[in-house]
Amino acid sequence: MSVPTTETGKRMLASVSPIYSKAYTAKWLFEVMGMEMEEARTYIAELRLQAHPKTATWGLFYWEMRYHIPIDNSLPIEDRRQKVMSKRWKYAPMNPARLEEYINRASGRAAVVTEHNDEYRIEVAIDGVGGALEYEKIIELVRTAKPSHIAMQIILETHCGIHIYPLPEAYSFRSRAAGTYPYRNIQGRIPEAGITAEPDAAGFVFESRLCGTPQQRL
Repeated sequence: MSVPTTETGKRMLASVSPIYSKAYTAKWLFEVMGMEMEEARTYIAELRLQAHPKTATWGLFYWEMRYHIPIDNSLPIEDRRQKVMSKRWKYAPMNPARLEEYINRASGRAAVVTEHNDEYRIEVAIDGVGGALEYEKIIELVRTAKPSHIAMQIILETHCGIHIYPLPEAYSFRSRAAGTYPYRNIQGRIPEAGITAEPDAAGFVFESRLCGTPQQRL
């Protein structure tokens, strides 16, 4: 085995007299010191990532403690980050732009929030492009984030397409030879045909009960 193997150890060995490159003990000393230096360098480089929960790794533990989130190391790190970011944004002033960012952080999908102040409601349109969407989780998230006197309408946009292709069939027919009965030529032509495709879709409205209304009336 050729030592040192670390880049730091090699640089340290190159900075001293060439005689040390033949000394077994000296080369292993540079190897050990190089490993320690590279580990410290990695730690310092990762330290910057811990400043934000979106990129935090080993520092996620401290974010969870700060926002009083139960620490569960069995969860995927992305789920743990999502919990911290959701809790972090929960207490900030909620306007349409911040609610859009809130939904995006929780679901990974783009959202557009439109206010209808005269009707005391908001309309939330969520992009349908993406993986599986926990719809009930999004409803609860918006319900918690919005003001209690505002109704909500959530629209999940979907993107669909249609593939159209011909399905030809062979058809055999007899062709008369020229000059045979009934003494006239039989001409053929390409038929004029077309196809029209029109979308046919309907929306479904989810009612949201206003704050203070009776249970039986929406």
